[in-house]
Amino acid sequence: VTTISENVEDYTPVIKQVGNPMPPDKVEALKARIMAKHDAAKADIGKPRPTLVPVSLIHAVTAVREYGTAKYHDSENWRTVEPQRYRDAAFRHWLAYLDDPRGVDRESGLPHLWHLACNVAFLIEMEGNDRG
Repeated sequence: VTTISENVEDYTPVIKQVGNPMPPDKVEALKARIMAKHDAAKADIGKPRPTLVPVSLIHAVTAVREYGTAKYHDSENWRTVEPQRYRDAAFRHWLAYLDDPRGVDRESGLPHLWHLACNVAFLIEMEGNDRG
């Protein structure tokens, strides 16, 4: 009887033989078949892993976006603004953050660092698509 299980940590199948030992070439062939099925079941090697982005960054940008959406009554209004205005705003928030890392924007009450992140996100969306 052959028992097959997969070690989740390194995705290497562990093969245990009870009774007659399985020849090494058969063991390798069985491992290859198991790994091929495993890889086909979830072929995500080389795909982006958005879960690597710190959740706190997502929450920060979301808070600033919600504030802006409420203020301007339009969630897409930011797309009509010239990129230079976001560069200037990002720089102002960066300088304010350097002055006081715990400082908040007077109008929104949200941290300058969060506004900086949001402005950079806008710039990445507007200008970051050219990777040439």
